[in-house]
Amino acid sequence: MIRGPLTGLLVVCLLWASVASAQRVPAEIQAKLDAIDKETSCFLSPGPGVGEQRAMCVWRPPASTGKVLPTLYMMDGMDGIHVLLLDFKAALDAGKVAPLMIVATDPRAKPEDRAAEYLRTYPGGKKAFDQHETWVLTKVIEWAERTQYAAPLRDQRFIGGFSNGADLALTLAQDHPDIFAGALIHSPFGLDERAVGTVSHNQRWVVTGGTLETSGSVKQGGQGPRRIAESLRRGGDAVRSCIGRWKHEDKAWRKLTPGSLTWLMELGDPTAVGSDMERQNCQLLN
Repeated sequence: MIRGPLTGLLVVCLLWASVASAQRVPAEIQAKLDAIDKETSCFLSPGPGVGEQRAMCVWRPPASTGKVLPTLYMMDGMDGIHVLLLDFKAALDAGKVAPLMIVATDPRAKPEDRAAEYLRTYPGGKKAFDQHETWVLTKVIEWAERTQYAAPLRDQRFIGGFSNGADLALTLAQDHPDIFAGALIHSPFGLDERAVGTVSHNQRWVVTGGTLETSGSVKQGGQGPRRIAESLRRGGDAVRSCIGRWKHEDKAWRKLTPGSLTWLMELGDPTAVGSDMERQNCQLLN
């Protein structure tokens, strides 16, 4: 499946590109980004569509070569890896939590194409969603376990995303509880509680949403994520819900990740690595 490592990181980092175009990235954050990128390997792979190529990026702690690690499959390529690690990597480097690895798949470049792959209900997008779902479940996971030492056990396999990527993570984890032990759901906005089943499959969920997510096409103001989290709790699963005053942006998702990911994947003590934002806004619902 691997066509060879990419020369540099060719994944288009949509969020960071938009930030950089509006203002200069602070030096401290740029240094963290550079460190993450240096430790990340990216590969060209056959994509979901016929004749298509897609980038897949893998991050794991440098000292973990050859070790099987619990794995989070994250949407949106290097953007997804940056969201997970910018505020969390220091705790991992210091050994405050157990190591994990991240496998991040690159989306299609156009927003409407990305939405069609990530959201089953996107108008006219069912074929793209089905192709993408099949690719993740039958190609990406198999490749990661066969070549990258991703954990082959369901209880150590998780999925995550933000925005429409969160919608995809919710759908795949709900539809395939035999594959995923849980999901990190940052600010879903294309789905609501009707996408949540009523039967527990012994999964764990982190669901976040901002009350200031009210601009553009995102107008749920935290209510959608709140209802999704409550529905998952009523179904009997373990749920960590984080609802507070933030916008639909990567800065909030980064700060909501350290304790949440530690809790989700049972990597250690969430309170030891959680951010102030998490301590103020996150709670266990069950």
